[in-house]
Amino acid sequence: MQNSYTVINASAGSGKTYALVQRLLMICLRYPNQQQSIRNILALTFTNKAANEMKERILSWLGNFSAKDYAQNTDLKNIQKAFEEQGLKITIDELHHRSKKLLDYVLHNYSTLNIGTIDRFNSRLVRSFSYELGLAKNFNLEIEAEPFLIEAVDKMLDQIGENENISNSFMDYVDYSLENNERINLNKNLYDSAKEFVKDIHYEHLKSNKSFDDANYENIKNTLRKEIVHNKKQSAELAASSVELFKSRNIDIEDFAQGKNGIGGFFTKVIDFYQQKRAGFPFPTTQEESVINNYRKGASSKSKHKEAEIFEILDQLLDNRMKLILLYIETQKKEKVLSALLPLKVNKDIQDELQKIEEENDLVLLSKFNILINENLKNEPSAFIYEKVGSQFQHYFFDEFQDTSELQWQNFVPLRDHSVSTEYTSFTLVGDPKQSIYRFRGGESKLMLDIINKKEFSPKEADLLVLKDNWRSARNIVQFNNELYRFHSAILPLLIPFLITYFCVPLAP
Repeated sequence: MQNSYTVINASAGSGKTYALVQRLLMICLRYPNQQQSIRNILALTFTNKAANEMKERILSWLGNFSAKDYAQNTDLKNIQKAFEEQGLKITIDELHHRSKKLLDYVLHNYSTLNIGTIDRFNSRLVRSFSYELGLAKNFNLEIEAEPFLIEAVDKMLDQIGENENISNSFMDYVDYSLENNERINLNKNLYDSAKEFVKDIHYEHLKSNKSFDDANYENIKNTLRKEIVHNKKQSAELAASSVELFKSRNIDIEDFAQGKNGIGGFFTKVIDFYQQKRAGFPFPTTQEESVINNYRKGASSKSKHKEAEIFEILDQLLDNRMKLILLYIETQKKEKVLSALLPLKVNKDIQDELQKIEEENDLVLLSKFNILINENLKNEPSAFIYEKVGSQFQHYFFDEFQDTSELQWQNFVPLRDHSVSTEYTSFTLVGDPKQSIYRFRGGESKLMLDIINKKEFSPKEADLLVLKDNWRSARNIVQFNNELYRFHSAILPLLIPFLITYFCVPLAP
């Protein structure tokens, strides 16, 4: 058996677990008296539930393969058929005997069934390197970060009034919130942001901002505030000048098509918004194309005698409207950045306090394991790393790959490279890129899409296996979804030019 690198694209209900268990058992049943080969298999997923389900499926299958009616077992027949497709002819009786030996071995050596979560494997890896990582030999692993984050935030808040920089930062944040009529819960806001910062999905971004100090904070804060004030002032002036443009021609709001909901009414609503007389910016409630068509009707039915004057300034009004919309969007972006600036500024102080708590109590948060591995072990030879773990794996199964973060995958790439460059090994990834839209655990769909489309950097390209049949849903539901996505995939290219035209136009200087 030569080495193999396979990516299985498996939509929900397509038999993903079935394919995984079948491939895993085929490794152990390929040759006689090879039941110990199961100790060289590592299968990783994201939850204990999924890991336990895979173990139960393996034991259930082996139990059925060892039963008296094994000859009628469909799963065993499918394994036999899969071997035949690979050029191996193994009788059903022989597979039955091999299954009995494998089941007996697993039951007597259950710890050799290396099926678990990525977090559990990382924990095992970090404990093996506790000395090299500068950790206490018997450090405590903490899964829940919440109580320690709360303590870190409280300790940092205790420095207000004593630490001038922290005190000034908080006054900036409170003043900004009051200016925008926002009610804030300081402890909760800081805890929520700190909770996000300890996740490994933000590692690269935070690492690139290590130089973000007090001077940078003051400079960016002041620049953003000036730009926001300027944008709002420019918007208010542009809306007022637009009203003056049609008022000077003796045109009233009711003279435009749609009356108060027409182009004239839009500018008065913008003025009310910036004078805080209106809650929200007057975005159109219908499709943009329909709104423009209504505006271009010109005059209302009772003001047809003013139609020539309206058409004379209509293009200018429409252009001003688009500038106001884009200015508002740009201002919103800057306000979002400004509102996130304080948590970014004080995050280092919170993280420093958190590190002190970890050192004082000899504990490590589970969320930091991927960072520890990335910073300290990724450049070590993979053979050395995994030999120290205590097992020499030859076959790897990576389940729910769409939920893998960039950092997690970077930590496994040396292992993958070693596997696909060695004989008698296999590396199998299973997932569904579509499901990564939910961003569970910071999953990055591009990772799997690059592997599928052969755009990744790897010693060997992955073979693609697509599980096309849905075994879970009714036929009419599957047909409806297929037709729906087929329709959207056809119409989306037609919508892109429209979206670019109306929402990506740069602001005029």
